Amino acid sequence: MTIINNAPSLEVVGAPAIDPGVVEDARTLGIAPDSVLATEVLDGGRGRRTWRIRTASADCVLRRRQFLGDEDVATTVAASLGVGPDVVSSHVASGLILTKWLDGSIPTAPQLRESFLPELAQALLKIHSVTSIHGQPVTEVVSGIDPLMTRADYLATIKGHSEIPQWVRPVLDMDELDVIAHQLGRISSAQPMVLIHGDPVPGNIVTTPTGVKFVDFEYAGAGNAWYEVGHAVAALNLSHEEIIEFSCHYADVDAAPAIEGWSYLAAQAWAVWVAMATDPGARAPMWQEWAQLATQRLLDARANGDFERVLAELG
Repeated sequence: MTIINNAPSLEVVGAPAIDPGVVEDARTLGIAPDSVLATEVLDGGRGRRTWRIRTASADCVLRRRQFLGDEDVATTVAASLGVGPDVVSSHVASGLILTKWLDGSIPTAPQLRESFLPELAQALLKIHSVTSIHGQPVTEVVSGIDPLMTRADYLATIKGHSEIPQWVRPVLDMDELDVIAHQLGRISSAQPMVLIHGDPVPGNIVTTPTGVKFVDFEYAGAGNAWYEVGHAVAALNLSHEEIIEFSCHYADVDAAPAIEGWSYLAAQAWAVWVAMATDPGARAPMWQEWAQLATQRLLDARANGDFERVLAELG
């Protein structure tokens, strides 16, 4: 495995930076305040909710969660499968979770495409192998995620806006996507619900000496495995040929048409979310670039006849 050395590093110049609020949260999770040497915010633009904490003995990551419950369970399960960070402690009532710092790198989308597709596909497959947790169906342990309902909610919301960004208008009313959604809804209703990460995009994927691992299980839950793979495919902007390669490493080449179909729905929902979001993070250059790439991907798919091909392959 190639390790790309671009992981965020904590460089302390002069006196180390220490955030008192983070130290107090760390105390709640069992870290003695006087052991904290430095803190560093790790967020990618969606608010100050993820921090690296350096102590004399180890580095950890503290997360102030938006949702309660599922992230603890999903991160713990992923860690047991070797595809997530170990959970040190959590405090559900306070919305806090503490995990071990992963020694590794955060590759860009092009780097993931070029060097890590097999490992990424196999890591996702490990998560998707989980259909029960502690002997209970996954649907009874974590929240269910319905991507078709999420997409419908996004579309309904943005159509109520008085000012819709010009760049997203072309993908709001693609009839082909509605037909694909209908076909995928029919297919997914016959599939088991599995554990999904919920947001397997660059920035949440770390390459380590022991393999590809995921961080930020904030949107984890029970869902459709092919949707999750499609979400990853959309984030990486994979070509038709790369999707087939990804599906082979995911050990289900027959799923390629469904995965490609889900990738189009994920791309549309993604673009619409960024266009309508009031969250300041959605205005970050990274998200704007991804959303506009997703929009272009949909327009190219229409121009190249890819929608018709996928519909024919779905049957």
